[in-house]
Amino acid sequence: MILGTAEAGATVSVKRSEIEIGTATADETTGTYMVTLNDGVTLAEADVLSITAVAPDKSESNATSVTVAAPLELTTAPTVTGTVRAGDSTISGTTEAGAFVCVKRGETVIGTATADEAGAYTVTLDEGVILGEGDELSIIAKAPDKAMSETVSVTVVEAEVTPETPEAQ
Repeated sequence: MILGTAEAGATVSVKRSEIEIGTATADETTGTYMVTLNDGVTLAEADVLSITAVAPDKSESNATSVTVAAPLELTTAPTVTGTVRAGDSTISGTTEAGAFVCVKRGETVIGTATADEAGAYTVTLDEGVILGEGDELSIIAKAPDKAMSETVSVTVVEAEVTPETPEAQ
């Protein structure tokens, strides 16, 4: 996975030797993107990647060249506090202190946050994002000087129903 920022809403492309190995759409609010590599693609130390972005109604950016470094220790996978329900606007949990946390629905980033010094995080979902029952979310974290965590999958459950209080007759 490759994480970065681009212009909000831009389509980001990662290539190795002129062959596209993954794409993502940058978050509409923050510009954060998380590219998942295409099936069967693995990176090796010293691979050189070319990253470009195309924002709506604009031409492709100049390429940014990135050299793959030696593998790092994985960031501790984030945990999720409680149950994620339809209609929730935040997702909270813990990971490593200072880790960047990213929540995706499908291939779209729907919210990000940075864990505090105790590792606690609260992701406020981007404006306009409404969670529905059955939505599949992916949550990943990346601490400074570490590799991305394993992906944590969460299924959104139905909204909590508050029973109506009967009226006195």
